[in-house]
Amino acid sequence: MEIIGLRGNVPFEEMSERLRSTGADVAIMDAEMVFGRIHAISAADHAERSFVNGTNRSKTFLTEFLMYMAGERQISKALERMKPKGRDIVAVIFSGDSKQLEDIGERDDTLIDGTEEKAGRIGLNKNGLNVSYDDLVLEMVAMLDILKN
Repeated sequence: MEIIGLRGNVPFEEMSERLRSTGADVAIMDAEMVFGRIHAISAADHAERSFVNGTNRSKTFLTEFLMYMAGERQISKALERMKPKGRDIVAVIFSGDSKQLEDIGERDDTLIDGTEEKAGRIGLNKNGLNVSYDDLVLEMVAMLDILKN
């Protein structure tokens, strides 16, 4: 699994079509909705576990992954939430490599980093607790297992 940030130079629909034509398994997400590498790694682990345990709600791993990234149990809401709204994206490559994305945009891995602004957009709130945003995003991903049941 490779996680990269891209400042895209083509619209989302065109990015998706180009990737589909290569046969690569790549999730393209709004960079503003990704809170660091730990967010994507945890979502991938949970999505894989859901297929192993037979608790998956979607038919494909990529969609299940996006559900965990969004913390949404409804597929349509998860896809809408994670769909890029602008040209800054985070791509998680499950098969293939980042060379397939070279013509889609300029690599900028700082787009992956979690920030306080991103935490607010994602809905992470410390509520006065002494807890890190990294811990909160891991909790958000894990909570989907409870919400799915």
